[in-house]
Amino acid sequence: MDQDDVETEQQSYLRIAEALRRYRTSSIGVMAQRKRDFDNLHVKYKELLGDHTQMFQAWKSCLEANADFLETISRVSTVLFECYWPGGMVKPLYENPTALDMDKVISTLKQFVRDWGEEGAEERKATYTPIYEALERYIPNREDRLRSKVLVPGSGLSRLAFELSLRGFQTQGNEFSHHMLIAGHFLLNHVQCKNQLTIYPYADQSVNVLNRADQMRPIQIPDLCPAEAVQELDDQGLAQGDFSMVAGDFLEVYNKPSEIGTWTAVVTCFFIDTAHNVFEYIETIHRLLAPGGVWINIGPLLYHFSDSPDEMSIDLSYDELRSVITKYGFTIDEERRMGSCYTANARSMKWTLYNCIFFAARKTGEPQTPSADQFAVRNPHIEYAERRKQQQQPLPPQHEHQHQN
Repeated sequence: MDQDDVETEQQSYLRIAEALRRYRTSSIGVMAQRKRDFDNLHVKYKELLGDHTQMFQAWKSCLEANADFLETISRVSTVLFECYWPGGMVKPLYENPTALDMDKVISTLKQFVRDWGEEGAEERKATYTPIYEALERYIPNREDRLRSKVLVPGSGLSRLAFELSLRGFQTQGNEFSHHMLIAGHFLLNHVQCKNQLTIYPYADQSVNVLNRADQMRPIQIPDLCPAEAVQELDDQGLAQGDFSMVAGDFLEVYNKPSEIGTWTAVVTCFFIDTAHNVFEYIETIHRLLAPGGVWINIGPLLYHFSDSPDEMSIDLSYDELRSVITKYGFTIDEERRMGSCYTANARSMKWTLYNCIFFAARKTGEPQTPSADQFAVRNPHIEYAERRKQQQQPLPPQHEHQHQN
């Protein structure tokens, strides 16, 4: 990675750390606007509604508590920064967090519930438990698991990957989002006991609220403390599988000769539809797995870039995707639909339910196409952006031809 790339990556990291710090100003600013709207109501409406002063005070207290929590995460993120870039900072932060960066801070609070809160247990049961059970059917012996390498791309806040290591698998999580990396690092390395922290993940959500108390309810995290879980295993005389995290884009990090055929299993949970080109994910997973290796997947096909006009997005239906998977040399052993929400507020008036596809497939052969041996994985974002730029170039001027009489 050259100096410009390092600078770009560092700016992205520092910008997210700054977004965590700016949550206080941003969220309290939104709340203050709602308060002004209430204050400006005609007196006859205020008489119907009653005094809302205490409600806004309670709302602000919830946001302040979230801000304290997020600022703590931001402070300890310097430790992770030094791990990534021991050579130090190229330049101080010169970019401001975007609106999307700030939205993702709020969604990160909800992600803490999904991965590390008791209220997220139902979602984890619906999506993580089938993965645990399938892997344990393939590798029932714990001693064998300690020698089995499992990759979890798109690992988020790392509960799935960490739990696999507790079950004895040699597990590596991979994550691209700095929101997830910074927050996950904090929880895995700086929390000492179960339910140590209290957050208010729904305080920013003022729509689809059934009862105001629902919006401001506290959630304690983590419902499983990593340090305590590892100690409990040790007390039982059981070894945790090696556990590690790698930052970066899945295609860039793992399309290396040293990774080919070295993985026992790849687990994708709500991940494959994050691809610009899902063929590249399938190809990379096939390349990573050893012969007989297992790919376990659960999730929808939302295709995150499908609504972005300047982004490439290959939107395959599941029947098309399934056909490609089998032609790539996979044998599907298990397959079923499973319903699940994703970071849903259990007490909200609005839920989104995904009719997910779960499958477990083994690498039993090689892709049988004339061009199968060609390496086709590229950086689709850059490649597509360059092609779009070329397409948008103005046409050369047309010269008028005069007819000769």
